[in-house]
Amino acid sequence: MKYRFSVPLEEPRSKSYMHSYHVCYSRKLGRNISALGKLQFDSLLCLEMDANIRWYCERPLAEKVHVNGTTFTVKPSVYVVLADGTEMFLLVTTSEDSSTTDNFNLWGVTGNEKIEIIGHKDVYIGQYWMRNISYLAG
Repeated sequence: MKYRFSVPLEEPRSKSYMHSYHVCYSRKLGRNISALGKLQFDSLLCLEMDANIRWYCERPLAEKVHVNGTTFTVKPSVYVVLADGTEMFLLVTTSEDSSTTDNFNLWGVTGNEKIEIIGHKDVYIGQYWMRNISYLAG
């Protein structure tokens, strides 16, 4: 099946200053995946192990949006295709930065895209959740 996004945008490693840079092989995608920061990487591991996720692509696009005379760039963290064929974009954020989340919400509404914003509480569900996911993915 052909998906809207299958190759992630390149992210220079020089932008990873003060962030850890993670790379691992995805069995679901058949290629290496990469993430800047632990939360981003752990969210990708959760998607990899979720049976309801058919496909995903990290860093799918960077789109300039013009709304009411304001211009901003939206960079969703992940493009996801669910098992039922529903497509959506995820923004994985470590903080409640209102401008980033507001712009992402506005982009989703104006572009008629299904979106979801996830953070620590969505990725780190229980005491042993990520340890078990990491073990299974390894």
